[in-house]
Amino acid sequence: MLFYVNFCYAVNIHFFFRTSHPDVPFHQKRLDAAKADLKRQIDEFKLSKSVRIDSLSSGDEYYSNFLVMNALPGVKKRIKSDVDWIFIGEETTHVVLDRLVEHLEAEFKIV
Repeated sequence: MLFYVNFCYAVNIHFFFRTSHPDVPFHQKRLDAAKADLKRQIDEFKLSKSVRIDSLSSGDEYYSNFLVMNALPGVKKRIKSDVDWIFIGEETTHVVLDRLVEHLEAEFKIV
């Protein structure tokens, strides 16, 4: 079934993805695939103005930011003031973007 979703009021979400092991190519490929899938959905639903994608940390930062709580100060510095939601996911996280945005807009009545 194919359907078209028209978002009148898009919620602003900043996605941060992290990998289990940043120096292992297998995990890096999964991280890249998760981000690429989300980028595809952003393009498909024309949400490039309201959805941003980032990596949580890489390289030396990874080990100091292994716990999400430790990474939050860095996340706070990287988000813009118009962001309504922050989403932190693993390399294996699959996002169904249209459903997530639809839920956030309906449940929290973001207009």
